[in-house]
Amino acid sequence: MAAVAVLSMAAVPVGLLASPAAASSAGVLRITAASSSTNVTFSGSTSGSTVVTVTDGTRGELSIADLDQRLQDSDVVLDSATVSLATSIMADGPHRLDLHGAALLEADVAVSTQGSVDFAGTVDGSHALSVNAVRGVRFAGSIGSVAPPTSVTIGAPTPTSLAADVTTAGGQWYGGPVALDADSTLASVGGGTVGLNDVGLDGHRLGLPGDSLLQARVGGPGTTHVFGGGTTTIAGSATVESPTVVEGDATLRVDGVAGEVTFTGNGTLAGNGRTGDVRGIAGMQTIRPGTDGRGTLSTHSIAMTAASDDLRVTLGPDGTSGRVISQGSTALAGHLTVHLADGFLPAVGSTFTIVESPATATPIQAAFTNMPDGSELPIDGVDLRIDYGSHAVTLTVIGPPEAPTSVTAAPGAGQARVSFSAPAADGGSPVTGYTVTAVDLTTPAEGGQVAHGTSSPITVDGLTDGDLYVFTVTAENAAGSSAPSQDSPAVTPRHASTTTLTPPTSTMVGVAVTLTATVAPAPSAGTVTFTDDGHPVAGCAARPVSTTDGRATCTTSFEAAGSHSIQATFSGSPQAEGSSGSTTIGVDPAQPPVADAGPDQDLKLAGAPTLRARLDGAGPTDDGEPNALTYTWRERNVTLATGVTATVPLGAGTHHITLTVDDGQFTSTDEVVVTVLDPTPPVVTPTTAGPVGLNGWYVGDATVTWSVTDPESDVDASVGCGATVVDADTVATTITCRATSAGGTTTVDQTVHRDATPPTVDYAGNTGGYALTDTVHITCSATDLVSRVASDSCTSVDSPAYLLPGGPQTLTASATDNAGNIGHGSTSFTVVVDAGTMCDLIGSWTDKGTANSLCTKLHHRSYTSFDNEVRAQTGKRLTVDQAAALLRLRREL
Repeated sequence: MAAVAVLSMAAVPVGLLASPAAASSAGVLRITAASSSTNVTFSGSTSGSTVVTVTDGTRGELSIADLDQRLQDSDVVLDSATVSLATSIMADGPHRLDLHGAALLEADVAVSTQGSVDFAGTVDGSHALSVNAVRGVRFAGSIGSVAPPTSVTIGAPTPTSLAADVTTAGGQWYGGPVALDADSTLASVGGGTVGLNDVGLDGHRLGLPGDSLLQARVGGPGTTHVFGGGTTTIAGSATVESPTVVEGDATLRVDGVAGEVTFTGNGTLAGNGRTGDVRGIAGMQTIRPGTDGRGTLSTHSIAMTAASDDLRVTLGPDGTSGRVISQGSTALAGHLTVHLADGFLPAVGSTFTIVESPATATPIQAAFTNMPDGSELPIDGVDLRIDYGSHAVTLTVIGPPEAPTSVTAAPGAGQARVSFSAPAADGGSPVTGYTVTAVDLTTPAEGGQVAHGTSSPITVDGLTDGDLYVFTVTAENAAGSSAPSQDSPAVTPRHASTTTLTPPTSTMVGVAVTLTATVAPAPSAGTVTFTDDGHPVAGCAARPVSTTDGRATCTTSFEAAGSHSIQATFSGSPQAEGSSGSTTIGVDPAQPPVADAGPDQDLKLAGAPTLRARLDGAGPTDDGEPNALTYTWRERNVTLATGVTATVPLGAGTHHITLTVDDGQFTSTDEVVVTVLDPTPPVVTPTTAGPVGLNGWYVGDATVTWSVTDPESDVDASVGCGATVVDADTVATTITCRATSAGGTTTVDQTVHRDATPPTVDYAGNTGGYALTDTVHITCSATDLVSRVASDSCTSVDSPAYLLPGGPQTLTASATDNAGNIGHGSTSFTVVVDAGTMCDLIGSWTDKGTANSLCTKLHHRSYTSFDNEVRAQTGKRLTVDQAAALLRLRREL
């Protein structure tokens, strides 16, 4: 050390003071004697780090004063020593007093400093501990763990930090503000008091953060008393414990606090032991048992009356819900705020008591403004109903009721009357109504009808008669609707029907009678059965009913005369109820009818093989039976017609027609003879087929056929009326047909002209070859022996040969006869043109000299010279015609 502290001592026992050398070198004061009181005064100037150490159980007075420099670092160290401070540890300046280790601080210790005081060791005194510090005091060890002091008073204006367990037994803890660190406890044991004084503490607070504990524990009656004018927050656990191993009551008392008192944490406020009580809670703005509103608040009396006040509770499982227990008077107003614990979903019907008091206490006066008695509050997905009792306020979880039971249905016309039993459980809320739903099993698309009501039964309208239905019922309350009930037994609605019977009022024995029953309204299906005096009518069982007019008919007859009671019974319709109707029929004895077919008739056909003959049987008399008479006209047992009058087709001849009249039991007959005459003979028509020429002539085989008809009667005989073929040419051939019918005989002739041979064309006088000096004389002629020649193109030739063209020639001609046949003919000849024949012709026309000259030129083929000489001799020794003929003939060479 740079400087050694001056130590002033009085009556220091031997062994208490350490070696001066050690003290001088380290600046350390060691008190080592363990047997006597020691007054130690540490004063004077210091510098550097000065450490005062009291060790080895030394007891005495330590006085630190008159320092002209600050004590730095650890100014006073109580290390592994037992120290009794009879007066005080004083310091004038802002120094630090560090008391730590396992030492005991006891016997009316007063510590005053302008710095901070840190008690690291155990504080144990039999009297009082008073600490005043500007910056606050921190206790790191335990206080009162062996012999608790009478009281602990903290006068620092800043929070006192408690990191230790603080226990008072018969003493008190006064002052504040106080803050407990985690895992520390501030408790009263037995008759001790731990509290905040109400003198000069306005604005201060008592805080228990985290898991710290404010306790009133039994060791004899003890009170943990929180009082004063500030705001108090208990963030840890605040409990009142009464273990069964120790008799006595414990009290946590909170009063005289004008602000909010909030109880939070995981512990229980009061009542988790034998007896617990929180007294005097009044004028609170908010009461919340538990960290999140879970836990129990046990109070002697409680008054929360302002409209803005709020009781906040959280509902949780297994008794963890928030509640207030009052041993005395209870008055609660303002609001009630309710939440569910995270993940908690109470079952419907669950009941939570949030305020209660014993039967001996004053009845609870509770009326939260937001929840009148019996009202419902939806909270966090569930519905709650509040009930205010004399000694309990409860919340009940309500939900939809259970489904109604015992559902039955009684069908009617287009409806059903559904009955049921109320649900076994209403879900905590009264049932307000019921809904009935129809399910159409026959035609599902037509179902879904609903009806509403407040009690059983409920009628469902709008149903389809004949369809099969079941019904379900749901119950409703304020929380919603129940699940549907089980299906009712299936029923089928049907409408009422009426059946009327309308047969004739009388009939006769054996006469067929038609029974007609009419069902209204007309059903979609069903049958009618007819009975006679209760016995089935033959053939009249289960007669179908018309879906159009509702009628069912049956034809029968009665074998006995007299009165018959007839009943028609309708059944079998899925849409309609059954019904019946009856009437009485009188049956008279039977009488046969009388038949009259009318007078005989003579009729004539008129251009047709049959005529329409009118038969009239209106002459018969009625036999008196109710059945209508039937009329049948027959010829040779073949039915021609029915009815009183009839028109029937008849052909030529004599017809014997019988009329039969039937009354259903008896018949009678009459005959009428109708004679039908044919007034005209047959019609005979010939037809000739073959290749047709001209002028009525056939130019090939001609076939004659005959059509013999008589529209009024059959042809009885015919002669020559078969097909005839004319296959040879003939000027005229006549064929005759004769036919006979009931109307007479007809004879018809047919004449045929046939010429299939064409005319002949012939040429005469042709010699075949001609010189130029010859004359050509050929004649042409045409002939036809049957129809004769009608025209021809014959041409004859009569001319000198030199005038004709030279070379081969052909003549042709044709001829047409009157039938249209055409014949052809031809002939051929040759006119020889050469030098020789030309010389012969020239010699016959001119003198010998000219002829020789011209012939010489021809033989030498001096044709030009020939032509020039002919032209020169024209008009001289040759005529113009001769010259022209010679020039033409020369060109043909």
